[in-house]
Amino acid sequence: MSVKKRVAESIIKLFIKLRELIERLMNYLEDKFGYRVPRKETPELHIPRYREITLEKVLLLLPAVAFLIIVVLFVTNVLAAASHIVPIVWAVIFGLKIPIPYSILEPRFVATVVLLLTISFVPVAVYSYTNYRLSTKVEEQLPVVTRIVADTLRTGETVERAVELIARSGLSPINTVFARALLLSRYGHMTIVDSIREVGRSMRLPSLLRFADLLDVAFRYGARSEEMLDIASRTMEALQSYKRERVIHLRPYIALIYTIVFVYVFMCAVIASILVSLPVSHITLPTVPVPQRATISLSEIKTLMMNSILALMQYILVVQLLASSFIIGRVVYENPLCGLIHFIVLAPTSLALTYGLAAVLVPLMKIAVATSPTATATSVLH
Repeated sequence: MSVKKRVAESIIKLFIKLRELIERLMNYLEDKFGYRVPRKETPELHIPRYREITLEKVLLLLPAVAFLIIVVLFVTNVLAAASHIVPIVWAVIFGLKIPIPYSILEPRFVATVVLLLTISFVPVAVYSYTNYRLSTKVEEQLPVVTRIVADTLRTGETVERAVELIARSGLSPINTVFARALLLSRYGHMTIVDSIREVGRSMRLPSLLRFADLLDVAFRYGARSEEMLDIASRTMEALQSYKRERVIHLRPYIALIYTIVFVYVFMCAVIASILVSLPVSHITLPTVPVPQRATISLSEIKTLMMNSILALMQYILVVQLLASSFIIGRVVYENPLCGLIHFIVLAPTSLALTYGLAAVLVPLMKIAVATSPTATATSVLH
C-alpha cells in the first residue's frame, strides 16, 4: 500500500472518530439540558417491492384449470359408467343388448386430455424457458462485465462510469439490463448497486443479484476491490465452463428418454394390434334362462379392446412424461417448469404415433393371422 493511501485512510478514520465523538457530545448535552437539536435526516431509500404474484404464477393457473377440467371429465364418465350397471343387469335378465360405456377409452377423449394438458403448459413453459435463456446469457457475460468494472476502477473512475460503458457496449443482452439499472439509479434515487439488485429482482435474474452482492463486498475491501473483482471474474469463468460441460454430459440422457418414449409407443401399438387381430368369431354372455341371449358384435368388442389398451398405456405415458419433464427441468435447467418444453413436444407426438401405428399395424396383423398355417387349418376343419 502506498504512503498516500495510508495517509488518506488515516484521515478518514480520524474524521469518523471525530464524528462519533461529536454525536456522543450532542446526545449528552441534549439529555442534560432537555433540548433537542434539529437535524437534517437522511431520506430513506425506498425500493419498490414487486408483488409476489409473478407472471409465472399467473400462467400456472392455466394448467390448474386444465387439471380441474380433466378431473371433472373423468368423474362424470365414471358416474355415467356406474349408471349403466342397472341396464346391464336388466339386459342379462331380459336378453336385451348390453350398452357399453367406454367414453374414457375413446381416442377422442384421450386426445382431448393430452391436447388440453399440452395447450395449458405452453405459456408457462415458453415463459420459463425464455427466462432461463436470458438468465444463462447474462450469467455467461458476467465474467467480462466484472473485468470491465475492475479495469474501470483501476483507472480511477467510478462504478457508475463502468455501468455506463457496459450499457453502451455491444454485449447483448446485458447492455440492456445495465441500461435499465443506470436509468433506475439516476431517476429512482438509488445507488448503482441497489439499482442493479432491483433490476435483477424484477427480471428474475439470480446471477445479477449475486453480482450486486459481489460489488457490495468488493467495496468493503477499499483499495483492494480491483483484485477481488479479478479473482471473482476468473471464478465465474470456471463455473461457466463447468455448467457447459454438465449440460453436454446430460444431453445423452435426454436423448435416452426420447428413445424410451418412442419404443414404448411402438410396443403399445404392437400389443394392441396383436390382441385385436386374434381370430375370435363372436363373444356372448354366459347362458341365462331367457329366450334370447345378449350378444356383442365382433367389431364392437375389438374396438373396445384396442381402445382400452391404447388409452390405458397413453394415460400411463402422460404421467411418465410429466415426471420426466420435471426431472429434466430441475437437473438441466435448474427450474422444473422449463422441462415442460419436452412434454409439449413428446405428448402430442406420442399420441399421434400410438394411434397412427395402431391403424397401420392392425390390418397388417389381420393379414398375417389370416395367412398363417394355423388359421388356414382351422378354416379347412370348419
